[in-house]
Amino acid sequence: MLLAANAPAANADAPAESPDMYHRLGGLTRQLHDALRELGYDKGVECAVQTLRGDARSRLEYVAKLTGEAAEKALNAVEKGQVEQSKISEGAAKLEATWDHVMAGGVKDAEEFRLIAASTRAYLAEARGCSERTSQELPRDPHGAGLPRPQPGR
Repeated sequence: MLLAANAPAANADAPAESPDMYHRLGGLTRQLHDALRELGYDKGVECAVQTLRGDARSRLEYVAKLTGEAAEKALNAVEKGQVEQSKISEGAAKLEATWDHVMAGGVKDAEEFRLIAASTRAYLAEARGCSERTSQELPRDPHGAGLPRPQPGR
């Protein structure tokens, strides 16, 4: 065969990566390329490479598109979650101030205490609603894998 006849014998004493090895490898590659062209296989190989390259490109574009969409969904969920988190934080600060007033003996009668208890219950319901909305906004894994979603009310 053309390649075997022109290939130099392997030298066991030669270092694994010598400049001469790269020249020999380049020469073998050129011989292979020339042999494929002489046999008429070069166009077939070129066509196969073009097909594989196009397929790989389209797959990479598809993965990039899905990744971009997932990132956009995740960022949107985070932004909405930040709004909900601000609501919870503001409500907690108001509730804390109200209960500081109660603990300091500032409540005069049972009716005022009932109003404070009602506002506390309303805040807790709103916090639960914020948590549920945030949980619903989280992007879902289309393959069903990943971490379990937090369950509201638990």
